[in-house]
Amino acid sequence: MSGGGERFSWLADPQLVMWCVTFVRGVSPVEALRRLGAEPVSEKLTAGEAASQPTADEGAWMARAAELDSGWSVVVELLSWQGARPALLELASADTEVVSVFLSGSGADVFHYAAGGKVVTWFEPTMPESCGGTEPDRFAAAMQRVGLGADEEFTSGPGGALELIRQEFGIELDRHLLLDAPLVAGLVRK
Repeated sequence: MSGGGERFSWLADPQLVMWCVTFVRGVSPVEALRRLGAEPVSEKLTAGEAASQPTADEGAWMARAAELDSGWSVVVELLSWQGARPALLELASADTEVVSVFLSGSGADVFHYAAGGKVVTWFEPTMPESCGGTEPDRFAAAMQRVGLGADEEFTSGPGGALELIRQEFGIELDRHLLLDAPLVAGLVRK
């Protein structure tokens, strides 16, 4: 089993109560925001700045996006879950691949992998037997390799899913990107 507990120890940050990260291969951050239903705005914002932005619509919120060295763009949402909605993942993945991890405020989390307009695999990292998609077992070997379903705390949730994404797709994610880095922002409306 691969290590990763220390790599994702930042997941215990109290600012990360509910979040969703969605990775879209081969598109710009602005396009990634659009594919998840966000209207890009002209400024870059940190998580704190995005949270304090007034919105004209009740129930609207800010998402943020960045281009990664791996050829993927990431959309970061705090206190929202656009990237965990299967219908949006199907649209966003029509001509590419999309990977997302969502952690709810109650501690439930979900991993999604979509490609070609279909949700190929989804599972709950804390209950890997709860899964689905057109190929629900696509990442079964990778899940075992990173310890998903094992008793080790770092692999019993989003840390295990992020380790799987790191190993399978070469995507690195850290606390700085989620909270502190100024990223392209987009307004998501209900």
